[in-house]
Amino acid sequence: MVTRSDDCPRRKANLAGGNGLLDCKVLATPEQMYNHARMFNHVTIAPGHSIGNHTHTDETEFYYVLKGNPTYNDNGTDVILNPGDCTECTNGEEHGIINNTDEMVEIIAFIPMDK
Repeated sequence: MVTRSDDCPRRKANLAGGNGLLDCKVLATPEQMYNHARMFNHVTIAPGHSIGNHTHTDETEFYYVLKGNPTYNDNGTDVILNPGDCTECTNGEEHGIINNTDEMVEIIAFIPMDK
C-alpha cells in the first residue's frame, strides 16, 4: 500500500496548549499499526510555533528531528536539538517542543503504547 503525501495532511492548532498551527501528516493510522501505537506523524513546526508541555500516561513518545534546531523541554530542562537527534518521553514524564528559530522545523513523532 502507498499513501501519497497529499492524502494525509491535517492541521492542529494549539496542540497540547502550544502556540500556533502545526502541519501534521499521518504516516500510519493506529489500525495500520495493529493498535500497538496511536500516532506516527511527520510534523512541521513554523517559527514561533510549538507543541505545549504535556505528560504521557501508559505510552512513550519519540521525536526524531529531520530539519531545524527546535528547543525541547525534557522534564523541565531545555535542550537545543539538531537534525538526527531523537528524544524519548516515557510514562509519567513531561515534554514539549518549540521552534525559536527563523527556519522551519520538521520532526517525526511516534507514540507506541505501553500496554
